[in-house]
Amino acid sequence: MQYREIKVTSKGQITLPKFIRERLGISVGDYLQVELRSGELVIRPSPRHNERELLLAYAKEHSKEQVAIEEIHRMFSGLPFSVGERVGSLRREEP
Repeated sequence: MQYREIKVTSKGQITLPKFIRERLGISVGDYLQVELRSGELVIRPSPRHNERELLLAYAKEHSKEQVAIEEIHRMFSGLPFSVGERVGSLRREEP
């Protein structure tokens, strides 16, 4: 295992070294999961398919009925990502 030191900024931010981002396939806008395990900080990429499945399930569930825009805003307000940005990135990922 390769250990490197990284610095925590005054705002509590860290920069993941490029070799780690490349090795794990982490891109700008991706989410990470963090966990404290026996006094260690464990960071791992969040599964990308969860967001895609969530959007697809919503579209399937509501494609045959009219939904008020207020209801859509309410449902999407709890999501941990921007719907517009995620839909755009999912479209770019499709074959």
